[in-house]
Amino acid sequence: MIDSNLKVLLIEDNALVAEDILEELSLRGVSRVSTADSLHEAVRVIGHTMPDVAIVDLTLRDGDTGTQLAVALSRSGVKVYVYSGCATLKHALMSVN
Repeated sequence: MIDSNLKVLLIEDNALVAEDILEELSLRGVSRVSTADSLHEAVRVIGHTMPDVAIVDLTLRDGDTGTQLAVALSRSGVKVYVYSGCATLKHALMSVN
């Protein structure tokens, strides 16, 4: 069971993908979800409230900024889940390391 008080930040620049993820989170009882579609917007959201969990697309529309954001959130104690539409898993893993 997922804690219903969990604060989740979804960082995704594709509206259709974001909608699918939000629906899946809702089905699992997660209701405290903030969204951002760029690094700038994510920083603004984090300024208001630090999430417990972040779901981060590694390739955002304002460049490959999801990687830097995922690392910074992780170092701040936020549980981070990353994904990407990258061509290969190797590229995605290299961008996080």
